[in-house]
Amino acid sequence: MVEKDKKYIHYPNGRSTPNFKNEKAEAIYKESLADPAAFWSKRAEELHWHKKFTQALDTSDKYLHRWFPDGEINICYNALDRHVNAGKGDVVAFLEDSVYTGKQVKWTYKQIQEKTGLLASVFKKQFKIEAGDRVLIYMPMTIEAAITMLACARIGAIHSVVFGGFAPKELATRIDDCNPKLLVVSSCGIEPGKHLKYVPMVEEALTYCLKDKDAKKLIPRLLH
Repeated sequence: MVEKDKKYIHYPNGRSTPNFKNEKAEAIYKESLADPAAFWSKRAEELHWHKKFTQALDTSDKYLHRWFPDGEINICYNALDRHVNAGKGDVVAFLEDSVYTGKQVKWTYKQIQEKTGLLASVFKKQFKIEAGDRVLIYMPMTIEAAITMLACARIGAIHSVVFGGFAPKELATRIDDCNPKLLVVSSCGIEPGKHLKYVPMVEEALTYCLKDKDAKKLIPRLLH
């Protein structure tokens, strides 16, 4: 996290140089290496925890170290709600700027929170998505994609993002790997000189799925 009145990185003349070093950044980096558990425990204090951790790093398993094993945190709450609750709801969280459509929109924390909460409710009520369920997102880089990811995080669902435009067979392998309970799909995407219709590509991809022969019928789709 970068505090407003501090500059951790400053490039001379606005450009990086091969030999450029930043003393503040170097000190932080060395601190993180000297005692990782203490370093990240201190940083974690800056976040909101639904259940506060008592241990930063569990190294009892030689091959599988676990961070904050007894803590409970929600990344969506930390990304949105805590800023709204702190009176920053009208601060811009996202600046949407499309090079293809020329659309420019400023999205505040409050606006994103409302849309994220609404979509999360749709996931739960209409599609019965619960914590631990997997959702595959097949969308271009739009504000709706970010909202969809945050909505998944809000209810504890695991999301897998496949960049919009992937060919059906490549998309099918990712659906097989993820085995999602729901697909969230944009109607189309825009690329230089052409529009790509996503839904037919998803329909075709579902016919290639190997793990679930009836994927086309069994995996519902939410058209975004």
